[in-house]
Amino acid sequence: MPTTPGRSVILTTPTTTFPTTTVTTSTAVTTTPITTTTSSMAGMTIINYTPPDTSQLLYDGTNNAESFLIKFKQLAAQFGWPDTKLGTQVKFHLKGAPADFYQKYITIQAVRQGTTRDKIIIDWDDFAQQLNNAFADNNTYDRCYPKLSKIKYNPLKFETFFYKISKILDDMQIAENERRVNLYLRQLPEDIAKAIAITAPTNENELYLKLKSISQYYENNVLDGEVNTVEVKEKEDSKKT
Repeated sequence: MPTTPGRSVILTTPTTTFPTTTVTTSTAVTTTPITTTTSSMAGMTIINYTPPDTSQLLYDGTNNAESFLIKFKQLAAQFGWPDTKLGTQVKFHLKGAPADFYQKYITIQAVRQGTTRDKIIIDWDDFAQQLNNAFADNNTYDRCYPKLSKIKYNPLKFETFFYKISKILDDMQIAENERRVNLYLRQLPEDIAKAIAITAPTNENELYLKLKSISQYYENNVLDGEVNTVEVKEKEDSKKT
């Protein structure tokens, strides 16, 4: 190509678009095309990279986390993200309650590791397990609710409450300690559930001891009139069911 002295020449190659890649599984994630533009200027090669849009994969916690985690791992494999990057990358795919859970997890890990939030090392397997545990009960509770809703809590009869729920969870084949404890807490009055949750019981034995302690408090401090109100309400509810 003829040139005019004193003027530079810019050669631009056409835009190249690579085809969409689809993983053919039941939980496949489809990526958008990757576009690059290459140009040469004054002996320099400039490559403009447009990253694919992955915003379509967002988890809001309305269902269990298992399917999301599978799709996220597929996405990571497609873009070659190492396991060390997964813990920081996943925050861009969480919103609502899961996003809040992520921030709390980061804060806890910073305290445990004795460093700042921006310098922690995120163990992906640990985070994925905790996220799954935190939101797995959304589907489990819906499945158990018809039976659990019939069991009413009376602090003076906590053992009846405890063993009835335990039997339901056994029948539903729910074995994991943390999941079982969370389902107990959902059936307790909000103020009592919060008080127990602060102590973070990790299994049913610890939960049983907390319920027993509350029962003893009621026996020693609550007036008979208040206790009787609880018992009357329990009888009325049992008649309705």
